[in-house]
Amino acid sequence: MELEEKSFFEWFNLERSITASGYYLPPGDNSLKTILTSFIGISLDNIKPFTQTVIDNERSLNLLDHAIKGMLAYSEFQDILSIRLGSDHSEENRDEIASRHYCFYESVYYLRQSFASWLDGNVLASVTLLRPFMELSVMHVYWELLDDTKKYYEWFEGKKESPQFKQLVDNSFNRLKGREDADLSRIDLLSDTIKSLYKSLCRYNHTPRLDDSVASMNFGNSSISLEAFQYYLAELTIILHQMVFLFVLTYPMSLFPVDRYRKFGLEGIAGVYFDKQNYEFLSSFLGEESLKKLKDQLKNNNHVVQMIDAFEAFPDLSEGELEKQWMSLKNELKIQQANSIDARIGFAKASNRALAWATNYLKIRPNVGIDYEKVDKAVNKLNNW
Repeated sequence: MELEEKSFFEWFNLERSITASGYYLPPGDNSLKTILTSFIGISLDNIKPFTQTVIDNERSLNLLDHAIKGMLAYSEFQDILSIRLGSDHSEENRDEIASRHYCFYESVYYLRQSFASWLDGNVLASVTLLRPFMELSVMHVYWELLDDTKKYYEWFEGKKESPQFKQLVDNSFNRLKGREDADLSRIDLLSDTIKSLYKSLCRYNHTPRLDDSVASMNFGNSSISLEAFQYYLAELTIILHQMVFLFVLTYPMSLFPVDRYRKFGLEGIAGVYFDKQNYEFLSSFLGEESLKKLKDQLKNNNHVVQMIDAFEAFPDLSEGELEKQWMSLKNELKIQQANSIDARIGFAKASNRALAWATNYLKIRPNVGIDYEKVDKAVNKLNNW
């Protein structure tokens, strides 16, 4: 059968240009259709019949709603990632700034791919991808708290090997900003749970025995069992709980939302603070009771107090200044209309998120094409016994 060139090649980025999309969801919109088109980035016109049946029956799937809330809560931390500008303003320094939070964005990419695989019924692929998601997530925390950009870029450029996972976890937990004020026994439990979950995920990557086999869980190699399908959601939800708690302790200001719009409008400073919309996603997943306990423990934390004082020291923007920012954004993005402040904030967030995604992949590999001549030579050499 001959392929129609348009129908085949239109799926690929043949220009090899950097593409990125940003999204904004109002709190409470957790439907699977919305997640597919925004967070995952899949068009409803291109989904498989199996995926459509999952959408039609999402209310009957235990843990699905909670897993979706977890993915959204985790992704909200993209708005709090900050960039530390040093005294060196050279081209090299600006180039490095562009990829500062690569580990976080790559972890979100793996999370999206994992969930998309599950929606296609590929349980083994979806579970297997959770391990690199955890590695990248903890790696981000490790570099964020180590605060050594030189060592980070040595790792980023392949000049330095990745630390062992246990070392990543232990080092990160010793440096947590909320460690001295939070419940240490609960922090130790979080650390142990992350290590235990990672160990269990490694079994899918390293010669799994029968008890760990997804094929065994599916009762064969050509079917999907409901148990295996639901198992992924349980594993994903538990992992996301630990990762989101870890990020809360890494970024304790996520517990204390501020009115960014009042101080910074639609522009403002990069990262640092959560607003009420960010916090609502967090509360929806972790529960307000748990967050209240953490807020009570961390409200006098030195970092939190300093950041809140710094925020209050900024003057409020005037209505004229806010409207000028909106008109600039409206013209730049060719927005037709957005009457509410929340809608305007949503457009600004979507734009900023797309820009952040793109700038973390600017150091894209220059030679991504396939040299078929070299491939043929290698194949011929290896086939010659």
